[in-house]
Amino acid sequence: MFRAMRLANEALTPEQINTVLQRRTAGVLAVHGDAGYPYAVPLSYYFDGTHFYFHGAPVGHKMAAIQRDNRVSFCVVDRDVVAPAALTNEFRSVIAFGRVTIVTDPKRKRELMRQFALHLAPDYAQKIHQHLDQGLDHFSLLEMTVAHMTGKEAANLAQSH
Repeated sequence: MFRAMRLANEALTPEQINTVLQRRTAGVLAVHGDAGYPYAVPLSYYFDGTHFYFHGAPVGHKMAAIQRDNRVSFCVVDRDVVAPAALTNEFRSVIAFGRVTIVTDPKRKRELMRQFALHLAPDYAQKIHQHLDQGLDHFSLLEMTVAHMTGKEAANLAQSH
């Protein structure tokens, strides 16, 4: 169902993929947008080791697209350095494919959002709790179940491991 990576020697290991996903905080979610066009939107994320979580407005282009077709891809760029003298780019990225669902259970939504917020702002636990106490209805929490995930880096970076 998913294509094999063309340059397998540039593939990241599962451990390297997890390191990238724990280090970064944002990526680009791609959905099947209006009129058949892809719609890709940058989002903050939380990755718990098996699922990605995103939050945002409960209405809009992204939410309408997900309600039509919940298949998505999510890309996180870890490194992007142009090396002009070598006529190349030193890159490292992860891409995941899966399906997104809306978290509707209030207790689960609150706990996941707490983990998400603490991941992004670990020194602001009290403020996070106060914000969550104001209610959960003003945003949606999306859960992406990963069906396939790969990571890739430039050959010169891969050789340095």
